[in-house]
This record gives sequence, structure tokens and C-alpha cells, in this order.
Amino acid sequence: MTITLSLADIGLFLVFILLMALIIYSVRLVITIRETLHKSQKLMDSIHIQMIEIGDETHDLFQKANSITANLESKLVNTDPIFQAIEDVGVTLKSKTAAFKQSSLRPHYIAENSSAMDHKLNATDLLECAMSILKIWNKTNKEK
Repeated sequence: MTITLSLADIGLFLVFILLMALIIYSVRLVITIRETLHKSQKLMDSIHIQMIEIGDETHDLFQKANSITANLESKLVNTDPIFQAIEDVGVTLKSKTAAFKQSSLRPHYIAENSSAMDHKLNATDLLECAMSILKIWNKTNKEK
């Protein structure tokens, strides 16, 4: 009993083997693609969850930044009267300094006909400065 194989039979056998190898390779390729797609889906789900968390954290940060900004604005509004009072004291001191400079240019003696009004003005000037300083002190204590 001899088996005779023709060239066509051998060719057909080789085609069958190559077809089987191609089918096996294709099945393995499809399995690998399916696993890769499954991993990609898990990764996309994880990224989606992280993006939601990042969005929530960003929203919280913006709310905190807005709160801090509003707090700073209110504090700046509260300090405006203090700076106004300081400016008022500065203007008062400037005018009183100019008046003192003018009076210091006079001779150092008091003429016989001069009145005590000059001395009262100086005391009044000092009282005005003291009152301005007290205003600043009161305003800063109210802020605390």
C-alpha cells in the first residue's frame, strides 16, 4: 500500500496548513485586540472619574479664591476710614507746621501790645492734632 501524492495534493495540503495557521493567528489577534479594548475602556473610565474629581476640586478652589477676594475687599473698605483719618492728620500737621514756621520767623520776644491770643492759638493747634490722633486711635481699635 503506497500512498501517492501528487503535486496538487501537496499544494492543497500546504494551503490547508497555511490557512489553519492564518486562522489561529487571526483568532489570537482578535483576542489580543479584545483585551486591549477592554483595558482601554477601563482606562477611559478611570480617566473620567479622575476628571470629575479634578473638576470638583477646581470648583472648590474657585469658591475659596472668591471668598478670599471678597474678604480682602471688605477689609480694604474697612480700612478706608483709617487712611482718611491719617490723611486728615497729615493735612492738619502740615498746616500747623506752616503756621509754626511763620510764627518762628517773628522775633523771639513778645511785644508789649501782643495779646495772649497767640498762645491760645498754639494750644488750640496742639489740641486739634491730639484730637486727630485720638480719632485714628479709635478707628483702629474699632477694626480689631
